[in-house]
Amino acid sequence: MKYQEALERLTAAQQILSDTSITREKFGHLQKLLKGVNPKIDGVLSRVTREWDKLQRFEKGEVIDLVAHELPEHTEEEKKRKKALLFFFSAWKDLQKEVVRVRTELAHHNAQGWGNILGAAKGPLGLITAVAVGWVLLEATSVEIAVKNAGCNTMYPMSYSSIPLPGISLPKDPIADGQTGTVRLPPLTLNADGTTPGIIHLSAFNFNYTFTIPSDVTITFDGEVLNNASTILRLRSQKHHDLVISC
Repeated sequence: MKYQEALERLTAAQQILSDTSITREKFGHLQKLLKGVNPKIDGVLSRVTREWDKLQRFEKGEVIDLVAHELPEHTEEEKKRKKALLFFFSAWKDLQKEVVRVRTELAHHNAQGWGNILGAAKGPLGLITAVAVGWVLLEATSVEIAVKNAGCNTMYPMSYSSIPLPGISLPKDPIADGQTGTVRLPPLTLNADGTTPGIIHLSAFNFNYTFTIPSDVTITFDGEVLNNASTILRLRSQKHHDLVISC
């Protein structure tokens, strides 16, 4: 598994783990994100899954509240549910701590040092598909990019439809001069290479795309000009970004 992919998966998992509620669907995505990243995480995840399965015998609703509160125990059924919830909460907190630990360790290693963390990993690594990763990242931690048209001809979102990245959300309507559209993306770290005149190349671990830029167009991301420069776009640094296309 590549360093960047592991970091993105842990980041998305941490967002799900920090939520105040959990659903069956989100729990399934959490399992896909964490499985195979680290052997200790796998062990804790297995315990969480066992407690989750026990809890499902008593849960009739879709959403499980993860916020601590008084649980009724007037009947035998309520007592069993409370016990199952407490065991699940305990395992859930252990998983939160383990994900934070591994992510913190990873953040202090470079790509070459990632082998020290994954050295003892077992199981099929990297089998999670790009579609699953993209969908989960967008669902749990997507960031918003406001695309502003500053003096250009009307821009049509369909012109970007060939971007090979699952989980992307584009504006539905054309963006006329002076107007703004919204794009949502997973919190990736993108490399923007604009050193070749008339071209900006974007790349990430499973994503490559080249934009042809007319000579009279300037693209600015969060106040930084991308033309004629090599720039790192850290989407996860904040929930909202601004992309201005000027003519």
